[in-house]
Amino acid sequence: MDWGVHLPNLGRQVDRDTLMSFAQTLESLNVHSAWTSDHLCWPAEFNSKYPYSDDGSFAPTPDVGWLEALGALTFVAGCTRSIRLGTSVLILPYRPPVLTAKQIATLDVLSGGRVILGAGVGWMAEEAAVLGMPWDQRGKRTNEHLEIFEAMFTQETPSYEGEFYAFREVGFEPKPLQQPLPVWIGGNTKAAIRRVVRYGHGFHAAFEPLDVIRSHWAAVGEECDRQGRPRTELTLSLRLFLDPIGAMPEDKSIAGSVDQMLDTIGNLQQAGVQHVLLDPVGRGGAAGRTWLEKSSQIPRTASAVSSRATTVRVHTMERLAPFRVAPHAARAPRCLAGTPVVAIMELAAAVVSDFASDQSWLSSNQ
Repeated sequence: MDWGVHLPNLGRQVDRDTLMSFAQTLESLNVHSAWTSDHLCWPAEFNSKYPYSDDGSFAPTPDVGWLEALGALTFVAGCTRSIRLGTSVLILPYRPPVLTAKQIATLDVLSGGRVILGAGVGWMAEEAAVLGMPWDQRGKRTNEHLEIFEAMFTQETPSYEGEFYAFREVGFEPKPLQQPLPVWIGGNTKAAIRRVVRYGHGFHAAFEPLDVIRSHWAAVGEECDRQGRPRTELTLSLRLFLDPIGAMPEDKSIAGSVDQMLDTIGNLQQAGVQHVLLDPVGRGGAAGRTWLEKSSQIPRTASAVSSRATTVRVHTMERLAPFRVAPHAARAPRCLAGTPVVAIMELAAAVVSDFASDQSWLSSNQ
C-alpha cells in the first residue's frame, strides 16, 4: 500500500515557504506522493451540492486562498526530486483541453516523470459559469479531454475530431516522460465507473465509507469484464482524512488510537485499496476553518513524534508487519521502503500540527 499526503495549496495563509517546506518534509519521510485539489473561483452563494458531505455543504469559503493545482505542483516539482505529484482531482470541464494537455506534459517533463493525473467532471456549475466554461454534457466533454490527452501524449502529429472539440494535425512536444502517463479517475457515479475502465489507470475515490468503496470497486471489476480489460491493470486509490483529533466523520477518516488506525488500514487493504491519500485535518475540523490556534494535543515537531513512533515500532511490530512495503523498483512509484505506516502517519500529523501552529495554515480537507 502506498501513501500520499495532501499539500497545503489552500487555506487562510498560503505561501511559498510553507508549501516548499511541507513538500520537502514529506519527501524526506519517503512519502509516495503529494497532492493538490482544484478550485479556481466561485461565487459566495451557489446551489450546487458537494457530493462528499452528508448535507451537500462545501466547507471552504470563496475568500479562502487556493493556489492553482498544476501551478502549485510545478513549484513543488522544482524543490523536490522524487515524490510523485498528483491532482485530487483536476476538474477537466473548467479548462480548455489542449492547453491543459500542454500544462500536464510540461509538469511531467520538469518533474522528471512524476505526475499522476487525477481527473474528474466537477460538481459546481456556478464555478464553471464564472470561468465562462460550458457545463452541459460535462461527462462527454471530460471524455473528449481524456481522448485529446492520449492523442497529444502519444501521436507524432496528433489530431482530433469530436463532438465538442476538433483540430487538424499539430505538433506537440515534448511528450510526457511517462508512457503512459497515469490517469486516475475520480467520481462516484455509473458514468465515472465506465470512465475509469475506458480511460483510466486507477480509480481515485474520496471520502466514502468502506462499504461504498467495496461496492464501487466491485462495479469497476464488472465494468472491466464488460469492456474486456484485465482488472489487474487498475489501481484503487482512496482519499481519507488523517484525523488524530477525531473532528471528522469516522467512516471517512484514519483516526483514533494506533490500534484503531491499524484496524482501519487492515480493512482498507482487505478491500483492495492500494493507495491512500491522507488529507490532514487541522484543529476544529471543518468547523474550525479560521486562523488555527496552537495545539498541545499533537507533538509540534517531527523529532518529538519520532520518539513516539519508535515506541510504536517496538510495541506493535507484529501488527505492523503486514503493512510494510518493499523498496521501489526502477521507474516505479516511490513507496515507503519498509517504513511502518503508523510512524509515517504520526510524522505527517506532527508536520501538519507544526504548520498549523506556526503558519496558521488551514487544513486541506475539502
